Amino acid sequence: MNDELNAFSSDVQFDVAEEAQEIAVGLTQADWFVKADSRDALLTALDRTDIVSEDEDGNKVLHSTKSIGVDEVGTIYAPTGNTLTDDDGNEYPEIAPVTGYHLNLRKMRDEADSIIKKLEDAKLTIDPPATPSRKFL
Repeated sequence: MNDELNAFSSDVQFDVAEEAQEIAVGLTQADWFVKADSRDALLTALDRTDIVSEDEDGNKVLHSTKSIGVDEVGTIYAPTGNTLTDDDGNEYPEIAPVTGYHLNLRKMRDEADSIIKKLEDAKLTIDPPATPSRKFL
């Protein structure tokens, strides 16, 4: 019985290692930062790509695929440099929206190049920020 279990275990380990190696082939990880005037402008630029679909109510949604990870950041808020005071006398920094609608992408496979190209052609890719609001781990 132990011999059969060991043989099965060896086969399973080999299959998993082989599958992991097949998955790793073609992986090209790179992060892209995207900024559009609005969500609608972003969706227009990404129209007819496999990261845009519709939910059950007909709303367009962005989602990851095996080729590209999607982090829809949206509107980013940052301190203005002004200090405000609440009704209790507590001071706090004033926060305001940063211009644009933001999206982070992680290219996992070369199949994502067409999506990146569409965004570059639309001039929506930006240089990586010095202190990104969010990033992939």
